[in-house]
This record gives sequence, C-alpha cells and structure tokens, in this order.
Amino acid sequence: DGLVLGFLTLSPSNKACWAASDAMPLEWALPLANDLNAANRQVIVSFGGASNADISTKFTVDQLVQTYTDVVQKFKAKQLDFDLENGQYDYNKISSALAIFQKQQPI
Repeated sequence: DGLVLGFLTLSPSNKACWAASDAMPLEWALPLANDLNAANRQVIVSFGGASNADISTKFTVDQLVQTYTDVVQKFKAKQLDFDLENGQYDYNKISSALAIFQKQQPI
C-alpha cells in the first residue's frame, strides 16, 4: 500500500525536479512523502515519464548514483521506478548507476 510519486525529470537548469519545472525541485514532494511514511504507506519514486527528459541525459553516472541515494534517503522510498518511454534517457548511464547504487544502498 502506498503511492508512486512521479515523475522526477530534468529541469531547464539541468537539475532533478518534478515535471521538468524548476519551481518544483526535488524537495517539493517531501511533505507528501513524509505524510505517507508517517501513515506507514510505501513511497515509490518514478523517474522519466512520457513528456520530459530524464536526468540521465545530462547527469554523470556519479551524479545519478547520488540522486538515487538522495531520493531513497530523503523520501524513505522503498522502490525506484524508471518510466523510460520517450527516448529522452541514457540507458547505459542509468544501468551503470543502478549497478553501483544497488551495491551501496540495497532497498
């Protein structure tokens, strides 16, 4: 039982954000995540989406690992989801980052 929060995408200023909007930085959804966690509900964070560029298009592998780590720690996310459907992502960087992430932060 929980909620999928999405989509984390790339902002115009090349930062992780919600819905490709600099007005909605990563921390924007923290109050909702905190409420879900307080109610013992599962938080899942989804990257990508149909309309906007994924952060992997501009981030390095190390930056991706750090972002995935930040998301799990800040949101207490139990899962990460990757909705890679529009060609605006770098599968190789995502795969490399997830291999490192899984060794460092098994969730």
